[in-house]
Amino acid sequence: MKGKITKYLEDKGYGFIIDEKGKSRFFHVSDVSEPLEVSQGLRVTFIPEESTKGGVAKSISISKEELNQQNKFINIGGTRLKISNIKQYGTSSRTVTEEYKIEHEAEGFFENAVDVGSALLSLIPDSPFRGGGVYGGTETKKINKNIKYLYVKTYQGDNYRWDEDEINIVSTMAKLDGV
Repeated sequence: MKGKITKYLEDKGYGFIIDEKGKSRFFHVSDVSEPLEVSQGLRVTFIPEESTKGGVAKSISISKEELNQQNKFINIGGTRLKISNIKQYGTSSRTVTEEYKIEHEAEGFFENAVDVGSALLSLIPDSPFRGGGVYGGTETKKINKNIKYLYVKTYQGDNYRWDEDEINIVSTMAKLDGV
């Protein structure tokens, strides 16, 4: 049967594997063919058994491919992460509100925007930053923007997030899916 080590207490010599059916199984390091390589997150094969206390994993093997992957790292947005430490990853989105300060001139057109993004928008004819009727002064406009991001959670409890303007989410997900 196949599974993944979800918890390993090195100082005690035991841990838990979740099998392909979602059942948690106890294991002792003495049942692992490569005991020095055991770590959380490894994919393994084993013989499932039952005890009076529940599911147990015996004759545990770590594939050669998994051992090679265990020591690999991935660089995401300047952060170097060990592949075997990644517990969960995916994409999501959030809405942010950006504020732009607009200076009005006597003609009533929004020009000389303080923020570079606003300055560019003020030149677009249908921009929400262009219009008439207000003479002089400063106005603050708010725009809601939907931002997609990649998140990574590690077995150590670290949580990372990279916005779409920081990394190429599609290619990074392809790298993560390939391991």
